[in-house]
Amino acid sequence: MPHPNHLIVASLRNDDSSSRNAGVGVNDHPNVSVTGEGLNRIIYLAWNWTISRSTYLELKYDHVQMDYKSGPNISLGYQPAWDSNAMDRMGYFQTAAGYFIGGATASGQYVGAASETNTQNFFRDEIKFVLSQYLDFRGHSHLLKAGFAFDDGGEYLERKANGWGNIIYYTALSASIDPLRRPGFRARYYPEQAPQDSRGRTYSLFIQDQVSIGERLTFILGVLANRDEFSTKTSTGKKTFLTFDFDDEIQPRLGFTYMLDKKAGDKFYGSYGRYKNMDNRSLARAAAPLRVYRSDAYFLVDGTKLSDLPQASETGKVILPGLKPTSTDEFVLGYSRPLSKLWSLEIWGQVRNVKNVIEDYPTVNALTAPSRFVYGNLNGALKDIDGNVVAGFENVVAKREYKALSFELKRQWADRWALTAMYTWSRLYGNWDLDYAPGTSLFYASSYIQDAPGLYIQDPLRTGLMSGDRTHIFKAFGSFEVYKSLTLGAYFRAQTGRPWEKRGRDYYGNYYAYLEKAGTRKLDFWANLDLQLSYTVPMGGRFQGIIEARIMNAFDNQIVTAVDMRSDQPTFEKATSYVSPRKFALTFYLNF
Repeated sequence: MPHPNHLIVASLRNDDSSSRNAGVGVNDHPNVSVTGEGLNRIIYLAWNWTISRSTYLELKYDHVQMDYKSGPNISLGYQPAWDSNAMDRMGYFQTAAGYFIGGATASGQYVGAASETNTQNFFRDEIKFVLSQYLDFRGHSHLLKAGFAFDDGGEYLERKANGWGNIIYYTALSASIDPLRRPGFRARYYPEQAPQDSRGRTYSLFIQDQVSIGERLTFILGVLANRDEFSTKTSTGKKTFLTFDFDDEIQPRLGFTYMLDKKAGDKFYGSYGRYKNMDNRSLARAAAPLRVYRSDAYFLVDGTKLSDLPQASETGKVILPGLKPTSTDEFVLGYSRPLSKLWSLEIWGQVRNVKNVIEDYPTVNALTAPSRFVYGNLNGALKDIDGNVVAGFENVVAKREYKALSFELKRQWADRWALTAMYTWSRLYGNWDLDYAPGTSLFYASSYIQDAPGLYIQDPLRTGLMSGDRTHIFKAFGSFEVYKSLTLGAYFRAQTGRPWEKRGRDYYGNYYAYLEKAGTRKLDFWANLDLQLSYTVPMGGRFQGIIEARIMNAFDNQIVTAVDMRSDQPTFEKATSYVSPRKFALTFYLNF
């Protein structure tokens, strides 16, 4: 603190990591493991300036860096000579009936080696200015805030296939690949190609007024406007290929709080906000005119190569004119009331709706060979680059709606204990589920959704509970001072299990096709308890030590959190992941 009116805060976090024999799933042979090296770094700087008793300036900067590089523990070389009798040396192979490696691997498991080498580095630099001004008038006062922000982030991606990449077996290839529908293989791989350096920039302007009228009524009126630019860097320089200007991203904020009874101190409140969901930088990678892509090679069982072409959904995409940014509208309405000097009760409802979802989709709806992909909004009739409605896509509207009703009972700290308990009933419903393939490397605005048969959101089976739905959630936080400077804390959570549904193979051979209504089934209800015991050690002067002991998952509940949804596999409905077992951590903090 160089001056009484100035406060400067600086912090640095650096985390180097390495992994050995990683990336092995429940259906994988250990040979598919990878070795990886990572770096996570966060730099944070803040300057707060109290200009006067009624004027305040904040300046914040942060830098986030996440680097990761991995490679297969077993190298197969790049595209070895194809041998249908040695699939474990061709790539990352999903076994099938008649192809049991060594006669010991069950159908549906994965053998061979990891499918590619991978370098994937992310970064973000962000700076924010906020000026606050307090104004006081007779009968009303204002807290005005205005600010500017600049956010620059991106991804560096470089990949190359190990062997022939990811391989699956078909008992009958599609007619577009082989008119005779003979059995064969599809190898999906990353060819030798230049790396991709994607960038996204956001410029933000906002102004807000918090108006207090008398002692009982407060309004919040504000608006945020963003400008988003998406670009890619190549050997010839930077190319900006998509821009949403300030007038495309007007985001109002409206809210009020009204005290119904001054004696009771209760309040009735509500708010509305629109949020443009363009801060996810993966659109810069997905929609770039030149991007890292995969190819599909098809082989007959005798080794004959039928075709080897880049995926239509990953190259040559066109961004349609008039593309709108995805947005979310949120409404909140609530009531809060003190029950006594220490206890209070709060009830509120919340609704969120997603609009103008951006996705890539084919403009040729040939059920055997979707092609000519474009970027557009899934908000009605889908059109091609000439403005014509695509056959079979006359009414395609992506829906994702969240509704919730919450109750919170709180006791303030007194007599050495405090408690907060909350119950939420909620419903996450729609047909656009970005969580539909947990554990896979999918990215926003260029998922498999709407790419081909078995993936179209107009399929009636796709409308239902989304995988992120948790209908019932109860949480309780408590703390109790056992003895002077010795405090016991507890966090209890109980919730409905994750919805899921039976899956089958889609056009691409993945298990993303719904064979029953979304969210038809649910995993078991489960509960978890975490405990914390902390002791404050006085050390004199400005120094203070804290010894903290934590137990996570005190019940040691090995609850299933995911199952195999592949209906044609012998492991269907079997658990694929569990809640982490009980853990103990002992930590010492030094405060000064």
